[in-house]
Amino acid sequence: MRLIFIPLLLLFAHSTLEAETSPKESIELSRSAINQANPLEPLIKGFEEVYCDTLYPGENITVQLWTNYSDKIYNGPNSEFVFLKDEEIVYRDSVYSFVQRFEFEDYNSDGVKDVLIQQYSDVRSNWTYNLYLIDTSLYVPEHIHEFSQIKNPHLNSTKDTITSYIISGDIYYKEFQLTQSKNIVQIGETIITGDPQ
Repeated sequence: MRLIFIPLLLLFAHSTLEAETSPKESIELSRSAINQANPLEPLIKGFEEVYCDTLYPGENITVQLWTNYSDKIYNGPNSEFVFLKDEEIVYRDSVYSFVQRFEFEDYNSDGVKDVLIQQYSDVRSNWTYNLYLIDTSLYVPEHIHEFSQIKNPHLNSTKDTITSYIISGDIYYKEFQLTQSKNIVQIGETIITGDPQ
């Protein structure tokens, strides 16, 4: 009886191991196929994709973020932002993104939602973002580099200035404006100092 049981046990264990490794192999094959199809990074560890059909009706736009999680410490780009129109890459940029998150808001009041990619969060959860203004005629992004210096950015209720609320011992309220020449200009600041006691 034991002689029959051991070969059956080995056969069951072998078939179970094959069943367990097959999905892993298929995932690795899929990842390999993705990497061959998109030569952005040989070892992609994260991927975010948003189909923007409701944001840009009739434009067939998709945004993607390909991420290599090699380092969670901000020391340069860890992700590739890809902007596609009709499944063709029209824009690509290297960025750092701590949590790989997209947001969409019209920062230049042209009626078209712009793309925000979360950049970094400091120890007090002051978030920064990469801002890409979307051209209204060609639907091509333009990176506004200065925007990533604004912590916790939000459009004010009239949507003509950007407010920033920063916690850093003291509390800072800052107000910025995005000019017609696409520069970020600080136009106000209020500081609430911490309790001196």
